[in-house]
Amino acid sequence: MWLFIDPNDLSQTTEMTRRLGLVVCRGTQICLICPSDEMEEIANPFAEEEEEEIVTTNT
Repeated sequence: MWLFIDPNDLSQTTEMTRRLGLVVCRGTQICLICPSDEMEEIANPFAEEEEEEIVTTNT
């Protein structure tokens, strides 16, 4: 839920609210203050995958 700020007094919030749908957050620093239900972490699509070392043995 999102609270609106009163345009006449920026230190006050109004009683108007609305539900947010899907929110995509991007950035180098994202802090999560209070997680809610139906929230899940996804894999980082920009992270480089670690390459597996191929080990060969001579027998």
